[in-house]
Amino acid sequence: MNPAAGQLFDVFETDEIQSWVDVFSNIPAIKILDNDCHGVDEKNSYNFWFQRNIFSSIQKLFGQDLRLIFGMFLNETRPWGIHTDAYHCDGFTDRKPALSMLIPYSVDHNKDLVERVSTIVFDQSSDSNQSLKTRFEKDQIEEDNSAFKIYKSHLSHNSESLVKKLTIQGIYQWKHNSIIYWNSNNLHDTDNFIANGFTNKQAIVIHTFLPK
Repeated sequence: MNPAAGQLFDVFETDEIQSWVDVFSNIPAIKILDNDCHGVDEKNSYNFWFQRNIFSSIQKLFGQDLRLIFGMFLNETRPWGIHTDAYHCDGFTDRKPALSMLIPYSVDHNKDLVERVSTIVFDQSSDSNQSLKTRFEKDQIEEDNSAFKIYKSHLSHNSESLVKKLTIQGIYQWKHNSIIYWNSNNLHDTDNFIANGFTNKQAIVIHTFLPK
């Protein structure tokens, strides 16, 4: 298993994922960058349900030492932009970022469209989202090797200057019943599904940590 990122196929059953989404629909959404996040953390009343029905499977796949930061059903209507997930451990001296992961569900609320979008993971990492545009300004990457070669097709919601400083670890096409995972420190992003003619996309997203 690649420690930076990867994708596992046929991990879950379709009915199983649907049952999870049905429960998530009962959890009030929080708006973040115009995106609806139906989230569960250790303080949420749905935490026991999440741990028993979803996170127990995650631990079997990736290791019992993993601990949950939060999980959510995401209705994404605005592409996030290139970012790191490491900041979810900010302020916790006893935690270090582990894996983030995504279970694809639908595009434009249509399961038949799910394979039309992707998640992109980059080789570069960061523990902060502050000043990403200048964080890699000294990096000199040959244009043929940079992520800029997929700028128009996938990453046009980001600045050209940042994309030219990054290299691609992997482009992971969404698949039913699969799970996409990446090291939480690695920079990553959604593709620009808006530019490609879609309005929104839906997935279960999970962030984890390891105790120090």
